[in-house]
Amino acid sequence: MKKLALACVMCLCALTAFAQRTFVSGSGSDLNPCSVSQPCRTLQQAINAVAAGGEVVVLDSAGYGTGVSINESVNILSPDGIYGVIQDGITVNAGASDIIRIRGLDVLGSTTVSGTGVNVQLCKRTELEKMRISHINIGVRVSNDVHVIMNNLTIADTVTGIYSIGSNTAAGPGQTSPPLKVLVQNTKIYGAQVGVNVVSGSFWMGQDSTITNCTTDSYLIAAGVTNCSSISVGGNGIYNNFTGQYNAICMCNTQDLRNGMNNLGNCNAQ
Repeated sequence: MKKLALACVMCLCALTAFAQRTFVSGSGSDLNPCSVSQPCRTLQQAINAVAAGGEVVVLDSAGYGTGVSINESVNILSPDGIYGVIQDGITVNAGASDIIRIRGLDVLGSTTVSGTGVNVQLCKRTELEKMRISHINIGVRVSNDVHVIMNNLTIADTVTGIYSIGSNTAAGPGQTSPPLKVLVQNTKIYGAQVGVNVVSGSFWMGQDSTITNCTTDSYLIAAGVTNCSSISVGGNGIYNNFTGQYNAICMCNTQDLRNGMNNLGNCNAQ
């Protein structure tokens, strides 16, 4: 009897243990253990089943749920050539030391009236790479004073492409660690009312990025920031396909352009 009880306990522990790597498939089931041979059906279930700091892998093209929430360190990977879709957005709300990496996912909204493609709240750092975010109110919103890196994103048909707001606390001139640090590289934003809206913190967008066909803000970027707190456009500026030239002009003062964040994520001294 004791041996039977011990076996039952060991079996229960095995079932409740978190895996270092979990998998999702269009043919999977959320009743499965999210293994490569028995994948789950939704991304949320695979996130719930993975160990902190582990990896979730998308195995094939399909829709993988609605309204995903991430509350711990995790790497989410949809390999090249696989179309893994999340409906109506991803929310990152994890611990102060957690790092979240999302690569290759597509986020599709139901309407441009509401919703956020990726809403970054609490974490240490969030890295977004090779993602397409479309048909939603805000493409990427940085809602807290955290570090966010965006690389090779396509953000299309939104009201606001990137909304960088944090806690609305500006970094002072010469401060080496501003409260909000956003780095955008090799990213395309088009069909938005406003391409980028920077409210606070430091923001760097390199000239390898483009913002085109914005319907409201003719300068592509709206910035309501002060001193060394905000927006740098890198090199000659951000390329505007509509005008066919680099546009170093934005709705902010020259001090913002001169003293924005450098490529190390720090604020340049005056």
